[in-house]
Amino acid sequence: MNKTFEFYDSNIERVNEILSYNDPEKHDLYDKFLNFIRIDNPKILDVGAGLGYAAKYFINKKCNVSAIDNSPKRCEILKNIPNLDVVCIDMFDIDWKNKFNGIWASSVLLHSSYDDMYIVFYKLLNSLKEKGIFYCDFMYGDNERIKDDGRNFTDMNEDRLNDVLLKVPDLKIKDIFTSKDSRPDRNRKWLRCFLQKI
Repeated sequence: MNKTFEFYDSNIERVNEILSYNDPEKHDLYDKFLNFIRIDNPKILDVGAGLGYAAKYFINKKCNVSAIDNSPKRCEILKNIPNLDVVCIDMFDIDWKNKFNGIWASSVLLHSSYDDMYIVFYKLLNSLKEKGIFYCDFMYGDNERIKDDGRNFTDMNEDRLNDVLLKVPDLKIKDIFTSKDSRPDRNRKWLRCFLQKI
């Protein structure tokens, strides 16, 4: 079993504690994402939806939201959210075509290996409608790490992202910037990426 999956699936209470942090920047990112989409009642896919905070925000903004997560335990939690379509599937296994106006993938792609990153980008690209918006984020850096708890992390900077996008030419950068981690006990930067299907 993948060690990262095992951690998130076997430590639900600890993971819920991690995911329950109310990041004050997230609402600004949600709104920026929706402003880029610029249509009424868009179809949104929340990838690695966790406890469903983003999904609930988008539902409250009158979006039609689907959520995927590869943890059956978290999917059972997500199914309690009204008006949310939940699919228990790994993002590498999705096969939708031109279905969504926007894809939200926060704090999830960073667990993919750098060598495989273009594959999941391509999968998500195919799921987007033309001019659809794809948000993802990464810890800022240029390496891959395995933490003591077994989770793997792929850091990303502008050069590494551009190298991935060379393999997925139908995705272009709409906006990209860095921001500090808002948690008081963390001293790191995030790379925030808004991409668009062309």
